[in-house]
Amino acid sequence: MDGKDESSTVFSMLSTSINSSNFRIDDDGSRQSLMASAEFTAITPRSSRYGRQSLILRQMTVNKLKFKEDMLYGRDEEINQLKGVFQRCSSSNNDDDSKPAAQESAPRSRELVLLAGNAGTGKSALALKLRNTVRRAGGFYLSGKFDLQQSDEPYAAISAACRGLCQGILAHKEEKNRRWNFSYEELKEKIDEELGPDGQILTTVMPTLRQIISDDFEDDTSNASGYLKTKHRFIFAFRSFMRVICSFGPVVLTLDDLQWSDLASLELMQSLLTDFENKGGIMIVGIYRDDEVNDTHPLSKVMQDHEAATNARFGLSRILIGALNASHIQEMLADLMVTSADKTADLAECVHKKTLGNSFFVVQYLQSLVDKELLTYSLGFNEWTWEVDEIRANTMATDNAVDLMKEKLERLPPGIRDIIPMIACLGSNFRYPIFELVVEHFNEKLIEPVATEKDISVYLPDDFLNRCKFEGLIVDCGQEWFKWEHDKIQEAALSRVDQDELPSVQYEVGELLLARLSPGEVDDHLFVVANLLNQDVAQRHGDLNKRREIAKLNLRAGKNAIESSAFAAATTYFAAGVELLPANRWESEYALSLELYSAAAKAQYCVGNFELMKVYCDEVLAQVNHPFVDKRHAYNTLLHSIAAQGRMQEAQDLCVEVLAKLGCRFPKHGKTAYTIVGLLRTEMALKKTTEKIPNLPVITDDLKKWTMYLLDNLVTYTYQNDPALLPLAILKGHRYTIRYGLSEYAPAILSLVGLLLAGALGDFAGAIAYAENALALAEDHRDVQARTIFVSYQFVMHWQIATEMCKKPLLRGYTVGMKTGDTESACWCIYCYLEMTFHTAGSLTSLLRDCRAYSVQMEEVKQHKILSFLRILWQLSLSLTDDSPSARILTGDVLDEGELLRQIEETKDVHLKQQLDRLRMYAAFWFGDHETVVKTMQETETEKGDYEKTNPGTFGLCPLYFHCALSCISMVRANKHPKKYKKIAMKFAKKIKEWVKKGNPNITHCESLIDAELATLTGDTHLATKHYEVAILLASRRGFTSDHALSHERFADHRLEQDDTNDALYHYGWAIQLYEDWGASAKVAQLKSKHAALMAPPVEIRVSSTAGSAAAMKESTLTIGR
Repeated sequence: MDGKDESSTVFSMLSTSINSSNFRIDDDGSRQSLMASAEFTAITPRSSRYGRQSLILRQMTVNKLKFKEDMLYGRDEEINQLKGVFQRCSSSNNDDDSKPAAQESAPRSRELVLLAGNAGTGKSALALKLRNTVRRAGGFYLSGKFDLQQSDEPYAAISAACRGLCQGILAHKEEKNRRWNFSYEELKEKIDEELGPDGQILTTVMPTLRQIISDDFEDDTSNASGYLKTKHRFIFAFRSFMRVICSFGPVVLTLDDLQWSDLASLELMQSLLTDFENKGGIMIVGIYRDDEVNDTHPLSKVMQDHEAATNARFGLSRILIGALNASHIQEMLADLMVTSADKTADLAECVHKKTLGNSFFVVQYLQSLVDKELLTYSLGFNEWTWEVDEIRANTMATDNAVDLMKEKLERLPPGIRDIIPMIACLGSNFRYPIFELVVEHFNEKLIEPVATEKDISVYLPDDFLNRCKFEGLIVDCGQEWFKWEHDKIQEAALSRVDQDELPSVQYEVGELLLARLSPGEVDDHLFVVANLLNQDVAQRHGDLNKRREIAKLNLRAGKNAIESSAFAAATTYFAAGVELLPANRWESEYALSLELYSAAAKAQYCVGNFELMKVYCDEVLAQVNHPFVDKRHAYNTLLHSIAAQGRMQEAQDLCVEVLAKLGCRFPKHGKTAYTIVGLLRTEMALKKTTEKIPNLPVITDDLKKWTMYLLDNLVTYTYQNDPALLPLAILKGHRYTIRYGLSEYAPAILSLVGLLLAGALGDFAGAIAYAENALALAEDHRDVQARTIFVSYQFVMHWQIATEMCKKPLLRGYTVGMKTGDTESACWCIYCYLEMTFHTAGSLTSLLRDCRAYSVQMEEVKQHKILSFLRILWQLSLSLTDDSPSARILTGDVLDEGELLRQIEETKDVHLKQQLDRLRMYAAFWFGDHETVVKTMQETETEKGDYEKTNPGTFGLCPLYFHCALSCISMVRANKHPKKYKKIAMKFAKKIKEWVKKGNPNITHCESLIDAELATLTGDTHLATKHYEVAILLASRRGFTSDHALSHERFADHRLEQDDTNDALYHYGWAIQLYEDWGASAKVAQLKSKHAALMAPPVEIRVSSTAGSAAAMKESTLTIGR
């Protein structure tokens, strides 16, 4: 019988006698189910890319172990814990859309589970057990893995996870997925609606998303918004995308090998967990090796932050994965051998001692026993056989998976084992075309031409891949993507190359990809190619043309990293590009050098490395023989870094210096006079100018654009440092806009002109005309839209528009700002919205929920100053809702007043101090402590206009003057310096009357209430009553719940002074009801305590009376009423 007939006979015997099933190693090396005896395996190569079939069966065996996915050993408790978290997460969706998102933060709809353990303990397999559970729930199971060899590639695991998601969505388009109860069209429509043009930002991380999102939107990304804004914009867009996915079903995102993750990925993971607007269920499973994460590892800081935030923002669970014990291995072997557990006891004990119960080691050790024929399948007995003593004598204990895998790789055919290190250079996952290219190239280089067809199949890419899959080295992920079965296998493959030679091998692979891939394919694998080429330092001094090409590649990689806010990775690419430049770089490669140095400076600024940033900036600024405009990026970065370090005077001086070089100069003396003249000119030309603005041309000159950019920044520096120069900077920007045309900074500048007109001249109509022009222009400039909305509605529009009408645009400003990355303006918008809510309709309970939710966002985007503003308002609201009426000091759960005062003293932050003083006056006012109000008022010189000067036009000015006026009147009533405080009250009243006369609809009730109080001082009860009634009516109509209650309370106080207890009781009753509606339970408790006797229920008292001289007593009953 020839070999062919013999093979056929054996195949026939095995196919009838051996029960085959699968036996699989998971991503982390854990056995999933061992329900197999043996399997006949014959690899038949698929059709070769070379166009012909291989003619030989390469291997036939009866002792190959295979795993299948259906269970784990010794992990029942952990599996139940994971499923429990998923159940809690997926069932916590909030379907009540009637409330603002911030009020329904649903923290338990976002869960983080951390799986920790040594390599090979089965962490990945445990996470994978969720996949079927998630799919049965109609959800999305996403998984990705970080790679030690590609640690500079940003978002590697997240990108892989989202790639699988996008591929699934596209497959749903062609063939409906029965598990999903929505159509592809529904999902696409919602993604387009939610993301709009911001979807393009995500394609750097999710290239496949391009096939889903609409291309009808213009990509309006702009470097003018700044790199840090780009980061926030990217994060917001990714959050929006995940919100859409979560709205169609719960999401489980598994991120493996977090110990190798980049910082940008960790920040993005955090942002998903703190996204209170995501009301769908999202569960992140983070897998890491705890023995490779020390206290200084970035992951440690992330975990500390998560532990501090747990329960308040999202759920956090930790699961420590240990080794298997001998009984687990015994059960595993019994299932594998299809025999009783008793028969495998001795083998299980031996395996456990040799592997220490590590799942991956157990599997690989068993495979090695089969390969060494120490564990064999007997056809005669139809069972597995072994000799424990022989196994003990011929194998060594292993705690090093790499050595075990190296031994396995050594048994591969030479053509495979010599090329497999080059495949490992591609990373933890790779596409088939790249794999094919590498195999073909190194076949030609490493393998001598073969003479027999028998050997051809070993070296063909398809056969190479099939053999690796058969050996359990590589796994097919679908869509031509493949990955290593375990990172220890990849590590072992790389270790076959001497570590001194590995960089040159990696460089060669990168050079091959750069030369043979199309430009589009290089872009798709940009980080991989750049990382490979950057490994060999020696090549940085080689061929000049090659260095230039690689420098340009690093520039592209750095820009891509920046676009996805991976700043740390970007610094690496830009630095590599700079090192590749020649010594005479500024003469021979000026354009490339300028771009690399400028970009490197910006990236270093973004990661806070100001020292190295300055080195790059100084290099650019030292090039005196080139156009001044070329230095704009270096100057801009330098200015931002100085300001970021709190050196506002230095930033202001440098900005003024650069502007002077551009021909834009400021006076050194007489700034106030110049300001007055400029304002008057602006007001005189108001009508002509506002009609002209919409038809102005667009600035095209680079120098004029840069001038406007610098003026815009100068406004920020002077606002915090030099109030005298601030209006001049605004007016200069206005003048340049009218003279040279519109720029992206025009909307913000025009809104600031409105602020000056409203705050300095009291010209509300003119201010609103400018603000309306600014808002209209901002529609075409999304980057400055949030800032324009903030300035317009906080400082201008509220003077003639109802407060409730201002709140909706401010919410929009918050959303737009977060989308565009202008998180500072976004946070100011939401703070102003919350303070307006405090004064108008709406309950304090809802306000507290919003404060809690938005404080998380402010903390996340590091807007600490605005967060301090919010905490003061938050604590004031808490004090009003506290059960104790004495809770009137701004120290409590969210704020320590003493600590804040120390912070203010250190930072010299005038605006924060004024915010604290103003809201302390509010707290004292609402609890009737008018002495504290007037004391603070005098200390801060509020009655002299100090607050108004430093905060011109701000919304908080009206409530402040209103409360101060009433407190002064209360002091007059108490006969404490009556002449003094009456005079101050009249001053505040006059100001409020002026504002009402100019059309402010939000303080008409304030005017009436002050008039009523002043009338009581003169004893004109009739006039006072009339004004009280008007104040009550106007406050009710305008929706000022707190002021409505206050009007009733002050009217009741007046009636009580007039001894009209019934009327007083009536108005106190209304006040209490309205305060309860507002949620001010502490204020209610104070009122009830203060007037307890008046509000006491009726009491019946029995009395005896004697009529005339009669001796008999006649009993009568007297009812004492209230």
